Amino acid sequence: MKNSDITVFLVEDNEMYGALLAFHLEQNTEFKLKTFISGESLLAALRKGDTPHLIVSDYNLDGVVKDARVLIEEVQEIDSEIPVVILTGESDLKIAVQILKEGAFDFIVKDENAFARIVATLNHVAELIKLKTEIKVHKSRSGRDVKRLVLLFIVTLACTMGFIFLS
Repeated sequence: MKNSDITVFLVEDNEMYGALLAFHLEQNTEFKLKTFISGESLLAALRKGDTPHLIVSDYNLDGVVKDARVLIEEVQEIDSEIPVVILTGESDLKIAVQILKEGAFDFIVKDENAFARIVATLNHVAELIKLKTEIKVHKSRSGRDVKRLVLLFIVTLACTMGFIFLS
């Protein structure tokens, strides 16, 4: 799997910040990017089966889904395998710890280093996704290999037993 195969959903209700972040990600990564201006629109896409590999969301959102805690809970109900990275203008350590305990993959403060941290986090998640994919492939292959070995053992045993009985 290449980075260009990985889809990232970006949820940012501040359209200017969202546009700047989307532009930065498009210029500095190969990920497929889809943007949303509300938690509701993201959840609607997920419920329709549009599944990303990763979600990056603002902490405070406009609309019914007011903050990332609600969004994370809803996303986990739909698909618990999707990592959610939270962006916020608040640098409150208590909020960061709480949101990480509630299932966020990472918590990034919107400061002068935010865009670089987001790219680094996305690359980290991409590597994890690739590793998970490789593990699934190897498990599938090893399962087939074990079945082949068992079959070979049975055939060998049957041939040996047949040889013994024929002798």
